[in-house]
Amino acid sequence: MLDSKLLKYKQNYYKRFYIILTDYLPPNVLGMTDCKGKIWIKRLYGYLREKVLKHEILHNLFPEANEYEIEKLTESFPIKLSDLNLIFL
Repeated sequence: MLDSKLLKYKQNYYKRFYIILTDYLPPNVLGMTDCKGKIWIKRLYGYLREKVLKHEILHNLFPEANEYEIEKLTESFPIKLSDLNLIFL
């Protein structure tokens, strides 16, 4: 489903991602996105924060994929957050 050329193309489509840190998400939700470059996440730290960010970025890159497919991509495909333009609000 995913190759490096497709991922590079999709990453270039989104020049930047806006990350909004919030405490106002439902109790069982760690992050959410509008699939247009805005991502809301709870105030997380370390590995969990990185995993949630990657998961929500993949939702932006592949809005047609379902939650199961995104979870599998999050676990299997390495995305370097340093390669992306993340703007924390």
